[in-house]
Amino acid sequence: MRPYVKRIIQRKITMNARTLCPMNRGATGPVFALAVALALAGGVAVAQPEVEWERTYDMGKERAELCKSVIQIPNGDFVLAGKSIGLGLYETEDVFCVRTNSAGDSLWSKIIDGGGTDECSQVIHTSAGGFALVGEREVLERSGDVWLYQMEMDGQGGFPALFGTENFDYCAAVVEIADGGFALAGEWDRSNDSTSKGCLIKVNSNGDELWSHIYGGERRNYFNSMVKTEDGGFVLAGTTTSLGDGGENFWLVRVDSLGEELWSKAFGGEQDEYCAEVIQTADGGFALGGLTESFGAGITDFWLVKTNANGDSLWSRTYGGDGEEWCVSLLNTPDGGFALAGMTASFGEHAGDWNGWLVRTDAVGDSIWTSSIGSEFDDDFESIIQLEDGSYVLGGEQTTFWGPGELDWGIDYWLVKTTPDPVSVPEPGVTLEPSSLILSAYPNPFNSMVTIPFSFAAINRGKQSLSIFDPLGRRVADFSPRLPQLIAANRHSLTWNASGMPAGQYIIRLESGNQQLSQRLSLVK
Repeated sequence: MRPYVKRIIQRKITMNARTLCPMNRGATGPVFALAVALALAGGVAVAQPEVEWERTYDMGKERAELCKSVIQIPNGDFVLAGKSIGLGLYETEDVFCVRTNSAGDSLWSKIIDGGGTDECSQVIHTSAGGFALVGEREVLERSGDVWLYQMEMDGQGGFPALFGTENFDYCAAVVEIADGGFALAGEWDRSNDSTSKGCLIKVNSNGDELWSHIYGGERRNYFNSMVKTEDGGFVLAGTTTSLGDGGENFWLVRVDSLGEELWSKAFGGEQDEYCAEVIQTADGGFALGGLTESFGAGITDFWLVKTNANGDSLWSRTYGGDGEEWCVSLLNTPDGGFALAGMTASFGEHAGDWNGWLVRTDAVGDSIWTSSIGSEFDDDFESIIQLEDGSYVLGGEQTTFWGPGELDWGIDYWLVKTTPDPVSVPEPGVTLEPSSLILSAYPNPFNSMVTIPFSFAAINRGKQSLSIFDPLGRRVADFSPRLPQLIAANRHSLTWNASGMPAGQYIIRLESGNQQLSQRLSLVK
């Protein structure tokens, strides 16, 4: 179990009487609090989606259900997976899986009891039409075993396949590969809390191990997330104390189809950073989401890092208030931006307690809107997906309280569906090609020269242009004539020399056909 995940669970399960006592609280009920940011192009407040419905799922009183992963399957149903913990005399921990219909109504739920302390990290839908779940099992205080469990659509399945060395301690992520097998990523040899390796294992469709590799230096290294790449390889992300500055750092590793390391990068400051998830972006680069103690406004903040295809950092952004914010999931949005989900103790009606938090950004990480969602007790999001209509579905946990006793409370799976994101919904008659334009700039702010990477990631018909405008809307630079030559040479970056321009705000605008993408530039002198 990851260090920050341990902190989350410990706080949930050892909440004190001050937090839970109803006499210290106001009225119950869901809260949907808002912190609106500014729109990309100049000060227009953007509406955020609202909660359309929310549901909770549990195994009864005196248990805590911690949801780690939510997916949508082709027929529109949702599947949630994580674990259920007994809080009373029998402190069991078992994998808990729930399937709902598209309205969030439970169709079935299933406990997978492996005879030890079990937890599920991720569930995916497989090409065979069922589900694959991965997680960890600990028996008799021994170092954990990793397991892969394949389940039919009705919840039926066989005993989990174990990966049998004592050294593969924790599996955080799984992807299905072209031959019907799976790749599993996590942590290797956690026998000493200060040392471990990142691990990648490939298995066939029956769960038989084909090969394995370990990565990282002499200190603590582990993976939390991975994606497949077009060349058949993988990009893995997690946390390392072997590379970078300070303590724990974001860690990004690219490997080929046989698991051989191609490159490894670390990002961080003087204190600790924790990387929860990596996604690939339309320009071939990557985005990493997690939390930071080194940067931002509060104790911990959401941290989003964008890289190019070689893992070199292009920019990073933080989001948060004076308290704690923990990002645990992110995704690409159709306009090339990002949505990040996790928890906040800075925002919401009961600031100081946790609320689920959703942050929406543009393509360069500037916040468009943020929303905190939750009740008067601790709630958080662990997983986010976006549906075709632009709405979001978020899975996590919600704390409930029903009496004055020490165990008169519980934590339940929590599923929230929002209305469509206005930023993701095209105007009537306009069809958007998801993430077809990419635009960024660095450094930003800048004092004379700025580099502008750009990309037409999808085939766009119509005129293509890239121009820079001053605050009055006057075009001060036009790079459009250079675009065909740059694209033909496979160059997707140019430089603007603004040494002769006055300090202030400028707008870059990239256009192709009926699409356009803009970014604000700050010239300082």
